[in-house]
Amino acid sequence: MDNSLFHSKAGTIKVANGKNPRTPYLHQSEAIRALNKKVNNEDIYEGLIVLPTGGGKTYTAVLWLLKNIIDKNKKVLWIAHRHELLNQALSSVIDNSYSDILVNRKEFKYRVISGVHDRPVNIQSDDDFIIASKDSINYGMEFLLDNWIRKNKNNIVLVIDEAHHAVAKSYRKIINNLEENNKEYFKLIGLTATPFRTSESEKGLLKRIFKNDIIYSIDLKTLINRGILSDPIFIEEKTKIDMANDLTDNDIKKIQRSSNLPQDIAVTIAENKIRNNFIVNHYVDNREKYGQTLVFALNIQHAIELKAVFEKYDVSCDFIVSDIRDTFTHATVSKEENMEKIRKFRDGEMEVLINVNILTEGVDLPNAQTVFLTRPTISTILMTQMIGRALRGEKAGGTKKAYIVSFVDDWKDKIAWINPETLYEEEGTFAEKPKERKEYIVKLIAIDKIEEFAKMMDDTVDTDELKDMPFIERIPVGLYSFKILIPSDNDEYNEKNCDIMVYNTYRQAYEEFVNDLDIIFKEKNLESKEFLEDYELEYLYGEVKRKYFEGYDTTIGYRSEDIKDILRYFAQTSFKPVFLAFEDREKYDISKIALYIWESDMRRTEEKQYVDELWNDEKGFLKIFFGGNKRYFIEQLNNEIYKISRGISTAPKEGSTVSEEEVDMKKLTLWQIKQKDFKYWKSLTDSVYNNFKDEDGYYFSAQSGFKSKKKGDFQIDHIKPMSKGGLTELSNLQLLTRKENMEKGDKYDESKKEYEEKNNDKELDDIYKKIDSLIEKEKEQEAIDFIEDCIKENESPELYNELGNVYYDNKDYENAMKAYKKAVEIDKDYVHSLYNIALIHYRRWSFDKSIDLLNRVLKINKDYYEALTLLGDIYLKRENFDEALNYYGKSISINNENYSGYEGMGYVYFIQEYYQEALNYYDKAIELNNKNAYAYNMRGKCYKELRMYDKVLDDYYKAIELDPEYVSAYFNLANELDRKRRYKDAIKNYEKVIELDPLDDIAYNNMGYTYFKMKEYEKALKCYDKAIQINPNNKYAIRNRKQVKKYLV
Repeated sequence: MDNSLFHSKAGTIKVANGKNPRTPYLHQSEAIRALNKKVNNEDIYEGLIVLPTGGGKTYTAVLWLLKNIIDKNKKVLWIAHRHELLNQALSSVIDNSYSDILVNRKEFKYRVISGVHDRPVNIQSDDDFIIASKDSINYGMEFLLDNWIRKNKNNIVLVIDEAHHAVAKSYRKIINNLEENNKEYFKLIGLTATPFRTSESEKGLLKRIFKNDIIYSIDLKTLINRGILSDPIFIEEKTKIDMANDLTDNDIKKIQRSSNLPQDIAVTIAENKIRNNFIVNHYVDNREKYGQTLVFALNIQHAIELKAVFEKYDVSCDFIVSDIRDTFTHATVSKEENMEKIRKFRDGEMEVLINVNILTEGVDLPNAQTVFLTRPTISTILMTQMIGRALRGEKAGGTKKAYIVSFVDDWKDKIAWINPETLYEEEGTFAEKPKERKEYIVKLIAIDKIEEFAKMMDDTVDTDELKDMPFIERIPVGLYSFKILIPSDNDEYNEKNCDIMVYNTYRQAYEEFVNDLDIIFKEKNLESKEFLEDYELEYLYGEVKRKYFEGYDTTIGYRSEDIKDILRYFAQTSFKPVFLAFEDREKYDISKIALYIWESDMRRTEEKQYVDELWNDEKGFLKIFFGGNKRYFIEQLNNEIYKISRGISTAPKEGSTVSEEEVDMKKLTLWQIKQKDFKYWKSLTDSVYNNFKDEDGYYFSAQSGFKSKKKGDFQIDHIKPMSKGGLTELSNLQLLTRKENMEKGDKYDESKKEYEEKNNDKELDDIYKKIDSLIEKEKEQEAIDFIEDCIKENESPELYNELGNVYYDNKDYENAMKAYKKAVEIDKDYVHSLYNIALIHYRRWSFDKSIDLLNRVLKINKDYYEALTLLGDIYLKRENFDEALNYYGKSISINNENYSGYEGMGYVYFIQEYYQEALNYYDKAIELNNKNAYAYNMRGKCYKELRMYDKVLDDYYKAIELDPEYVSAYFNLANELDRKRRYKDAIKNYEKVIELDPLDDIAYNNMGYTYFKMKEYEKALKCYDKAIQINPNNKYAIRNRKQVKKYLV
């Protein structure tokens, strides 16, 4: 069907006369029959269609929808999270709109809603088929409700593509709105390859949404056996090329946001001759086996480089590229040229075809037996499309076997690139039976371990610590397996498959962390957030690592990104990931095989025969666990035999000894015990929790009796505080709720000292009130005299600090510093004065001194958010933006009303040209403090960069209203007025800038240019002359002066 005339955002699809030339495969017909039988017979139905990757989910669903919904004048809302999925759905609708399917319709209307398509405000009640991104629909929910849902009540079918994400908050919001407004007739169809791969618990989450369960499912093996899909053979070739050396944190964030490589890195890969030769040599060495091969390259430059090397080895080769310009070389190749090259490849005239950016444009390459993945990606959709080009089975015009060859560079684990084999296992495995689930878990663990086995065979990598570890400890006790969405550019998301291996040495840490997820989010007021900001994620990770993992042995398998992924998953779904235990883990311990060989004293021939029998045992596990690579198995087995033969011990080597002074643990705090002896701390704290645990497994408070199964709801408290002589021993420890513990504090006996302290606090409050009153009346010297009189009566750090504050506000930093230092002399841990000293050092650009003091403050009080904000300011000055964001983020997490932290975040994003992000933070800063001229000024600049010109002037005027001497606001206002051609008003504001700052050469230059546009050349020349007089190197003024003199002549 010709779809060349359709509009990509909205329009009318005219039904083509005749029969649809495409015929469904058997499994697609089975799925359609199941839909007819189950869904058509119920007014309310919510179920899943489960087809593996390559099974044609979109095509199958569209066929059914056109015939059973659109043809009967009902409506469809199709939701997905990626633009490719939206475009794919629309293409399928257009390509299958034939009169044998749509018997009663001659035409119907469609609309595509997303950040790059149409907007929700344009939705019309007569739109028949709406295809939309989840975020655009959520943002425009009121338009969808008013313009479409309520006008088509009880006449709607909702389709969710990649339905395993339907548990996320944003999807649930859409579903709830449709359910509430369609009580009599409503169908919800979910499309997925992997609804619940691993456990009944996971199944339960989706069952809450798709209440009628699975409509139809078929597994990957069946499609392979039927010849619809080919049987893939995954090969991973390591290039050993270091790509991580020059990778900055900013590069990593850009890749995660856009899923594209930064241009400089892409160029480095494309032009790497060693890498390109490695790829081609691998093909040449396996030419007969691989046959016709499709190579996926980064860009045209990469394709050109590869083509040249292939031809050097007499391999017939060419490349095809999207007719959109290549990002890096700006070269184009027409569709006609592409089609001719494809014809040659299809007819067997070409061995290798290199593909650049052509994936979903209807290009049919049925003869590709092999794909070479020479470009890394974090996009599951892109990877699925690439490997899908080799997965057509014989009945689908393809091949029986398919080789998927990936070329892997060394990125030092900095980027979570998609592994095609893992993706295939996860997308293709639908494990309903316990045995299938067990096999699936083993395969996932095996794929993860292959990297470790390969490293241990590489002499250039130091793996002695791994080799010495007992083999059983190198086998995970289980894993968490789930999918999340990572926000990308342009209202898009990248899907990430997460398989988090958990090892015995820190299993308990994971259990407690996951169990407390709801508490962690509640404490930080993040329950409503679906996607965490970078600073929130970094802060939470730091807290989790400190609270749950500190002290555990994380030598093997621990990754910070795993913790962050669990936090992301909980934020998106509000559900805790399910732990999948690795059953029969002990039988994978090959040290037992090694011990049997050693104790049996086998000859080499006997050993070889025994090992071969184990490896070839069809009912065995070794092939799966070692990924079919016998070399890895032999290497690991030999290592275990070697350890037995040498009696290798992990005990410390003999040498000089240091005996530490014995410390009575009872006199240490729990934190000090944890640092000194983690095992003893763990035993002690576990015992406290067990003492306050009832027979039903609930922990309870010693004070109120409050019960919960979550350790995070409680804190361990000293019954008799250590400050009163209490000891850290089991008999003196109890559980209290967090609130109870905070209220109790150090209370044990209401002593005379406590009474005096309360009275002292009251006296200080009265002193502070009097100081504030004097300052308000602008009687600063009287305030200073009053504080000094108070100090004579009673020296205290509080009074010296207050004295310093008065000096500081009057910009007398010398006397302020003296006062703050006196406060610290009295109390070396008085954080307020330590912070204020750091602040003065910051003003003097003594950043190192300031950092040292701020770290000292945070050691005393880790929640002193002002110190974190100031650290952010320091790193911003040093242009270390990642650290700046980190500290600003931590400060906001501790105090979400810290507007200075939001301002700092805004400025970091602004100077990095992430203007929308910057705007969001300035919005928040203004919400918290609407008397802040700086935030209004900066928000105005954001509006200008985002071309939201209608809002710019208001913010500049507001900044000036709040601070009538704010030079930057006048300057920005003048620039904007000039842009609006309000030249006289611009001149007035430039004059105000110069009045406040007579040496501002840029203001003189800009004012001159405004006069120039007004054709007042004499005045312009005077302005340029003044700018050059102030700054002889002002190149703009010099150039503008030359220009205006031509007009004067």
